[in-house]
Amino acid sequence: MLVDMTGLNQICELGDGVVRAQAGIRLAEIEAVTRPAGWELRCMPSTYRLASLGGLYGGGFGGIGSINYGPLGAPGNVLSVKVMTMEAEPRILQIPAPQALLLHHAYGSNGIILEVELALAPLHRWIERLDVFDDFTDALDYANAFARSPGLVKRQLALLAAPIPSYFSHLNGHYQANQHAVISVIAQESEGFCAGLLEKYRGHSAVRQTADEAREANASLMEYCWNHTTLHALKIDSSLTYLQTAFNYTNYHQQIIDMAALFADEVISHIEFLRDTDGNITASGLQLVRYSSEERLNEIISTFRDNDVKINNPHVYQIEDGKQGDIKPEVVSVKKCLDPNGLLNPGKLRGWEVRNTLILDNDPLLLPDR
Repeated sequence: MLVDMTGLNQICELGDGVVRAQAGIRLAEIEAVTRPAGWELRCMPSTYRLASLGGLYGGGFGGIGSINYGPLGAPGNVLSVKVMTMEAEPRILQIPAPQALLLHHAYGSNGIILEVELALAPLHRWIERLDVFDDFTDALDYANAFARSPGLVKRQLALLAAPIPSYFSHLNGHYQANQHAVISVIAQESEGFCAGLLEKYRGHSAVRQTADEAREANASLMEYCWNHTTLHALKIDSSLTYLQTAFNYTNYHQQIIDMAALFADEVISHIEFLRDTDGNITASGLQLVRYSSEERLNEIISTFRDNDVKINNPHVYQIEDGKQGDIKPEVVSVKKCLDPNGLLNPGKLRGWEVRNTLILDNDPLLLPDR
């Protein structure tokens, strides 16, 4: 049975830097309301036109804006959630942070999310850019310098190795098929610094538009980043698949170079720059893979892990198998509290199957007495 949440699509409250909205609302609809008030979402996926708030909270990571605010699960981004329990007599509970994060990224396995309260970011006049480079290392160095310049106000930063830019059918007349691209979203007052960085790293401007122009044309460069990159590539070559990788913040630059050299054209670098939950500038990958066999894909995954690059495997069903395989008793405790009969998304949470072997907290959400 599926529960259609799209009817719950209202903004409940908009305050000074805070929004509370129902789970079925689309993220673009939230920004349409917050922008006139001078605010925007701190982080959102490239699929923001279609993605719902509940979908982002239940199965999303972060995305556009994570270069400033980290993933959605970073402290301070989610302020509270309203959840309905799956019990004979359902309860509706308001769960504040940090306990609210125990329900985050659980794919609806431990409660029905009704509302989410988020902290917002100040609105800026954004410029969207796509800059191209003949050399992959130059593109990486440019993006890295961009990411590590705290005075450059930015919202998005992605590195796309060739031939990925050639998969963008609406854009590829602006550059050559063998060029590498960096897509950035930078505040108008910071854009003047781009020319010097481009000259230093031998890059060239290929596409530039304001955020207002992007909205009027219904064509934002942000929709060529994060998982949209994969979607564009699959339209051209359906044999491709992808990985989700997390580089080490202490040496991500060298790891990116090493992995690109090791796999050459078999694994094509798509790198997203962001802050981690501790505030460190780092990089994650959504690399495209030329699929040959399941055995070879697993070999590639093992090679990344052997080189201290974490893999969040998107090719598995259970939550833990996509997150290094670790069972988290606190997440299982929440499911036992809110869904004691295991009715929600059965089989998704592997820890539920072994709950009797775990030490569980009877009150993981610090709830008041019923």
